[in-house]
Amino acid sequence: MAGSSSNGYGGRGGGGGGDGYGHSAAADDDVEPPDELCCPLTLELFEDPVRAADGQVYERSAIEDWIASKAPAVAAAAELLQNAAAGAAAGGSSALNFSGGEVARAWEVAAAGIPSPLGAGSLGNHRGGLVNLKPEVPIRDRARAWAAGSRF
Repeated sequence: MAGSSSNGYGGRGGGGGGDGYGHSAAADDDVEPPDELCCPLTLELFEDPVRAADGQVYERSAIEDWIASKAPAVAAAAELLQNAAAGAAAGGSSALNFSGGEVARAWEVAAAGIPSPLGAGSLGNHRGGLVNLKPEVPIRDRARAWAAGSRF
């Protein structure tokens, strides 16, 4: 039908079959998914969304990669603190091998844990290799519905 939009937005704006924003009434494939259905790291439609401790939702594989890239720094900081404390407790001089700034920075890194990729706080400490990631089934289901052509 001439002048109607097939993009699911009800023909916003002027006529001509577009959406009023310079887009033609082409196939629905040209319509970008809503931001809330896309991972902020990959910018792709969610397949396996999880909520992290920072309150944000990420694609599981993307946030796991982020955690894996940041975990070594947290583990190294914890090890430095452990070694410094063990040396001090034993009365040895190994605690003197660390500068005050190095120990202070290690405390900061270890206490902060894995930083949020969006700067929204921390994802928690990486003790035992675990960071709490909770599946977001409603978001996953909405993303699947959107991908299947249900444009809401």
